[in-house]
Amino acid sequence: QASDRPINSAIVDAFKAVQAEGGVPLLIGSDEVTNARMERDAQGRADLASDQRFNSAVLIHVGRVLPDRYDKIDLTPFGEVIPWLWRVPALQRAVLAVGAGGMKFDLNFGERAEPIVIPGVTDPGGSSGAAMATPICFEITRSSLCRRLTYTSSGTRRANVLINISNDGWFGPQGGIRGWVGEAARQQHLLAARWRCVELGMPLVRAVNTGISSFVDRRGRVLPRTPASGAK
Repeated sequence: QASDRPINSAIVDAFKAVQAEGGVPLLIGSDEVTNARMERDAQGRADLASDQRFNSAVLIHVGRVLPDRYDKIDLTPFGEVIPWLWRVPALQRAVLAVGAGGMKFDLNFGERAEPIVIPGVTDPGGSSGAAMATPICFEITRSSLCRRLTYTSSGTRRANVLINISNDGWFGPQGGIRGWVGEAARQQHLLAARWRCVELGMPLVRAVNTGISSFVDRRGRVLPRTPASGAK
């Protein structure tokens, strides 16, 4: 969204209506930008431009989008950023033009490793404001980042649950030899996520398009889950 007004307001209004009707806080993935505007590209075609663009987790609560969000800090190597080359944008663009025509590695790095707090909700321990650590996609494999999201530097716990939103479609299609390889990768992604539960003593909820959506307890045990073939 751009500043305080979403670019695609119809989708946002639909999400807000669903949340208001159900009365349950709704965490969604969002393409967040600053200073969105229309510009002309080199061919003279209208194109959406912005000063910054983030892969984010946003909370909808009491029928509105809350201002605090989580912007992905650890961008996926070769999926969202080219390691090292991102420091020299012109060089990264040159490499993309040669080997990845059409791809845009234009995401910015998030800077705030903070949990998202649901205001007015009391956690099972009696504290006011349930807090969610929301590593996005493969960030759940980053042990140090997940610890920063869930504990202070002094070791005080500041989140109640890990929530991992992802799309595992990049592991490949289902069915056939490539599907078997992709399924192995999806299983490995879940296995890495389970280790975070063991390390941090914290339960996990995974909502993964074309992947394995699941609930994992703080000991890393997977509770009944949706198989990859029917993941929502």
